[in-house]
Amino acid sequence: MSIIIMVFLLILISIALSIILTSINLVGFIKSFSNKTSVENFIYSKNIDFTTIVLGSILTSILWSAFDYREHYEAIQIGVDWSMLHAPINEEYLVSVLIPIVLGYAAYFILRLYRDKLSPILLASSISLIFISNAISMMIVLQFSKHFFVNAYGDTISLSYEMFFALPPINFFLLSYMLLKNVVLEYSSSDYNYSNRLLNTLNTILVKGQHVVGLSMVLLIPLYAIIIFILTIFWTKTG
Repeated sequence: MSIIIMVFLLILISIALSIILTSINLVGFIKSFSNKTSVENFIYSKNIDFTTIVLGSILTSILWSAFDYREHYEAIQIGVDWSMLHAPINEEYLVSVLIPIVLGYAAYFILRLYRDKLSPILLASSISLIFISNAISMMIVLQFSKHFFVNAYGDTISLSYEMFFALPPINFFLLSYMLLKNVVLEYSSSDYNYSNRLLNTLNTILVKGQHVVGLSMVLLIPLYAIIIFILTIFWTKTG
């Protein structure tokens, strides 16, 4: 019983902190449209974005483990299972979903810390990985969304625990937008010169010509195909 109480308290604390961080990120996101960067600067100076992503990952792991979702072919046991819903992702395909999301998080950290040292190709690739991560995360949110206010029996409810699975993806989307906006603006207006002539040429064509986002869109499918190909080599189930 004590373990259940500790898990429950840990979930409540994580959710409370996530809601606070989401509020800060949302304000920064809204302010970014009016070019007011005070909240963005606060987010970056206090590493709130890093805290948000790490805490969101922990919250998702705790919720997923606590609910212990049953697979689509397993019967849900009323009064035994915490959730009356089946897992939105089959366990055998979970790796092929998590890896692209994690790579997107890694790309965010790289852009956040080392963007002034990246070549245009690496810059565009990082942006592509962030796009892929956001797309997959939002698909998971959509899987859960139909049960945010309606339970498994079709009854309307005021709140469901599944709603909190949406906090990390939403936060990552808000943070990604603010970071990518700053990255594109910085690179498109910079006069940064690389020591390598080829990199300088690519920088002129892609970055100063403001085509780096276009290149990142072109790289979306090839990069995702490479990820799935590598996963297929090590895991037979990639969905």
